[in-house]
Order: sequence, then C-alpha cells, then structure tokens
Amino acid sequence: MLVLYKMSKRLAKIREQIAKVGRLNLARAGEFLLLTERSPVMAGGLFAISSKFFWELGGYDPGLDIWGGEQYELSFKIWQCGGTLVDSPCSRIGHIYRKFAPFPNPGVGNFVGRNYRRVAEVWMDEYAEYLYKRRPSYRSIDPGDLTQQRAIRMQLKCQSFSWFMKEVAFDLTKVYPPVEPPDYAAGKIEH
Repeated sequence: MLVLYKMSKRLAKIREQIAKVGRLNLARAGEFLLLTERSPVMAGGLFAISSKFFWELGGYDPGLDIWGGEQYELSFKIWQCGGTLVDSPCSRIGHIYRKFAPFPNPGVGNFVGRNYRRVAEVWMDEYAEYLYKRRPSYRSIDPGDLTQQRAIRMQLKCQSFSWFMKEVAFDLTKVYPPVEPPDYAAGKIEH
C-alpha cells in the first residue's frame, strides 16, 4: 500500500507505530512521507531506479539471454552493492504471462538454467550449492565469460551473499528451506 502522509506533528507517532511493524519504513518524498517495505528480491522488469545508480551497478548482465534470472541478479546486486530495494505496497502493476514463449530459443540450450548459473556464480558465493542441489543439471551448463560481472562486484566492493542472507533475507529460510525436505508420503490413488 503506497501511503503518503502529509508532514505533520504526528510524524513521531507514525514513525513509532511503523517501527513496531518491522520491515516498513518511511521515506521522505518532498513534503510527503512514503510508506515502503524492504524486499529481498523483485520482479526483473517491474521497478523504478535512478538511472545513474542502475548504470553504476553495471545495468543488467549483458550475458543473460532472453529472460530468467534478471530479477535475482539485479536484486542481489542492489543489496550487496550498497542499495536498498523497497516495495511500495499500494502501487498497482499488472504482469501477464503467456501460455507460450513468443520468441524462439536463442540456440543456447537451456537459457534459463544458463542465466541462473551466471547469477549464482557471480553473486551467491557458497550459496550457489543450494541451487545446484535443487537443479543438478545447472552445474554442467556453461555460464559463459563471467569476468566483467565479477569485476563489477570487486570494483564496487559488494557484500557477500552470506551478508545478504543474514541482513536482508534473514527470514527467508523459515518459509523456503535451502534444501528441499523429503516427501512426507508417497503412493498412488486408484479408483
């Protein structure tokens, strides 16, 4: 919910109430306050960012093909390299998925797996192993040249993925375990 609060004497009380909620923050926008919520990741193409900051981060990884992984790449890059990613909960955005891909495969095989491997190898450090445990085939996909992306991370002195998990996505593993739990039961239904 995108909420603008007119600056007033109630500001201290509002800040106190928001602090109790946890992840909600107030950001100043001119004479208004904007209610936002910190978010570890976002949809890859549905965001607003300073163009200067976007290009300081290196933009999107030019080695990512078609789609898939850009949401993680940019989210990790923003957080690990000194930015903050927030949702404006009241903003209204629509995203329509097609039942088919409106473009041909670019001829690189599993391009989504390749994209995820690129992101994991550059940004996830030792946590990349969790991806490979869930998708073992990704380990054998050639991610292409990662030199430029790794150089950006080094140049910007970005934080580790361990830092990201502790400081940003600290509650993620409560809902999404890093290792998929075994099946509770198995069988078949007959009629």
